[in-house]
Amino acid sequence: MAAPRLRVLMVTALLAVTALPALAADAPVDGKAVYARRCGICHLPDGGGTWMLERRLGKAQSLLELRTDLQADYVKFVSRKGLNGMPRFTRVELPDADLDAVAAYLTRPG
Repeated sequence: MAAPRLRVLMVTALLAVTALPALAADAPVDGKAVYARRCGICHLPDGGGTWMLERRLGKAQSLLELRTDLQADYVKFVSRKGLNGMPRFTRVELPDADLDAVAAYLTRPG
């Protein structure tokens, strides 16, 4: 009698676990939150990336969140390939959905 219950419990648990990625994939990704968590250490006001961009491009271009000239494809390219001192992010470190959300956040209308 215990074996059928255990089997039902195992099948139920397996179905629940396999459904989790599908549920997570349907949830919208908050680009601002991902940016703060994954990019902010370098690209918020006191970050090294902001400091380097200020040296190279000037203060007006140093904070990515305030820029209006960024293009989504460029944000994605630099994030995946890296640029100068910026390391690249793999798809494991920054999944495509997260990167798409960050690119949309940084290129949002004014």
